[in-house]
Amino acid sequence: MSVHGWGSIGGSELGTSRKVPGGSDFYAIARALEARRIEGLLVIGGWTAYEATHRAVQRASFLPRLQHPDHLPASSIDNNLPGSEISIGADTALNSIIEVVDKIKQSAVTARRCFVVEVMGADCGYLALMSGLAGGAERTYLPEEGITLHGLENDVAETINDFRQGKRLSLMIRNEHANPLYTAGFIAALFEQEGGGAFSMSGRRSSGTCSRAAIHRRSIVSKPHAWLPAASHF
Repeated sequence: MSVHGWGSIGGSELGTSRKVPGGSDFYAIARALEARRIEGLLVIGGWTAYEATHRAVQRASFLPRLQHPDHLPASSIDNNLPGSEISIGADTALNSIIEVVDKIKQSAVTARRCFVVEVMGADCGYLALMSGLAGGAERTYLPEEGITLHGLENDVAETINDFRQGKRLSLMIRNEHANPLYTAGFIAALFEQEGGGAFSMSGRRSSGTCSRAAIHRRSIVSKPHAWLPAASHF
């Protein structure tokens, strides 16, 4: 496999696997390592890669071929890996989110609009929190804090008050796992229903960032009410 020209593109060219090896898988891995005379591994991946390597180390006592040096550079857009302040891919994902958020904000200044933007990050709110700070969001919804109906009611009331005082744009950023019930669609519908005409919400879902990172823009236009096509993938 040639890696020529990979310097300017995302790591997805390497491929990915969500399966954590177990049982007989390690015998097959040991045979493959021996057949190819591999004496060490550079494991590029996120939490699944960490878990898979940890299991291999646990089995090295009865599978000597697994007794080799392993190196795991922290590589995850979620930035949720132990022992690392920031993982490979997280900064790229964050910059891609900000790029899309900036475009959303530029299109929103023509009208009084409120946007709900959903970003990836799994169970770690890093991307949502940092993009909220960098993008000037009024509210971020994180899995570490969760979402409550009472909190949403307060957010709607504050947003209505802000727009009645002259505000032209409001931005909410939600992590994809912030709450299994209060989804981005639910939040956007709630704001639209309870807004009382103080603002409009236009709607589309978009994806961005490298590897599996994505940013989902969810807003709602009062008339017409529709999903717009997905934006380009980065």
